[in-house]
Amino acid sequence: MENEIIEVETGNGIHILPKTKHRIRNDQSENLEFIVISEPTTHGDRFDVLDE
Repeated sequence: MENEIIEVETGNGIHILPKTKHRIRNDQSENLEFIVISEPTTHGDRFDVLDE
């Protein structure tokens, strides 16, 4: 989030405050599954960013 890397262990989650820049990345060899729950709606607020 913002300029910080947060590692989330299996079965855990994080709360991201509104208007906080963030992205998800999988650095492991296993597939990643995640759930996004957003309030208010997130329609139109996402875009793809290529890794550097």
